Amino acid sequence: MNEDQNTPDSDPDPIPNAKPDSPQSLGGKARADLPKDKLSEIGSKGAQARWGRAPRATHESFLPLGDKKLPCAVLSDGTTVLSRNAVFLAFNRTQRGRPLQGRTRELSMPSFADALNLKPFIDAELGGELTTLPYLTKKGRLVHGYKAEVLPSLCEAYLKARDAGALTKNQEALAEVSASLMRIFAKIGVVAWIHEVTGYQYVRDPAALSSLVALYISEERRRWQKEFRDEFYYYLNRLYGRKTDNLNARPQFFAKFTNKYIYDPLEHGQVRKELDKVNPVLPSGHRKDKQHQHVSADYGILRVRERIEGVLTLLKLTDNRQLFDRMYSKVFPSDGGYQAEFWEDA
Repeated sequence: MNEDQNTPDSDPDPIPNAKPDSPQSLGGKARADLPKDKLSEIGSKGAQARWGRAPRATHESFLPLGDKKLPCAVLSDGTTVLSRNAVFLAFNRTQRGRPLQGRTRELSMPSFADALNLKPFIDAELGGELTTLPYLTKKGRLVHGYKAEVLPSLCEAYLKARDAGALTKNQEALAEVSASLMRIFAKIGVVAWIHEVTGYQYVRDPAALSSLVALYISEERRRWQKEFRDEFYYYLNRLYGRKTDNLNARPQFFAKFTNKYIYDPLEHGQVRKELDKVNPVLPSGHRKDKQHQHVSADYGILRVRERIEGVLTLLKLTDNRQLFDRMYSKVFPSDGGYQAEFWEDA
């Protein structure tokens, strides 16, 4: 079980060597008969008693990273954190490896960061930050995490070690992950990114412009490759009651559908605005390139593909426009709900 998900809700550890009829033993037996939600409440109260002084998350979300979602938060004292699980997940690692023979590891330090060959590349500042920080989620569950700045610092340490030829063959994969992460952090800092996805930026600065949009846009046009598969247009034709035997015949309102359900929801329409700037509609009524050719290969296209797959699933489920919208509003409630006005213009 994952500590980040279950620690506060778990039943307290049994008391060793408790006598069969002791109050502790009887209490444990009584708890065993309680329903799961009651046990969760007891565990949560126990965590509150033990960690009552721990800072609490005021803003929570998930940092989207490829096909991963990293739990992150901003705490009541303003500290920006990633859960311990998130840091391991970012590097494709489980939470704890088996200690190497003859060595003991600091429990607070990620197992992939305390290898002896990495030690020369982890400075005192990063070493100090690799101590876990306990905090409470909004629901009062105890989580151990790291300050968000740890992630780019770990990446930098791995890249320095690679440049020095100090990595083992198994560690090379971690260096590749580090390089990919650093390309993203070069466009937007990890703290600013977490502020974006949690909504904390609007508390900090209500007028702040979404800098997260920069992650989506590619400075150079990507080479064309098919992103909208034929089946997308097959089911889109079916939804509109059109013939499905000519998938190359795509009326103008198909582009409107694509914008409405694929591009417009990305960062509340800000990504679409930027795409329209770099790839505007020409006097002929067409664009020079496909919109997806101008989204970044290391972040933007992954988000676009997520949208395509989500919408395609709904298209497969119904050939009724109103039912499509009702399902869409349930699957993507943050996108603005029912879209009846769209169909009236189609």
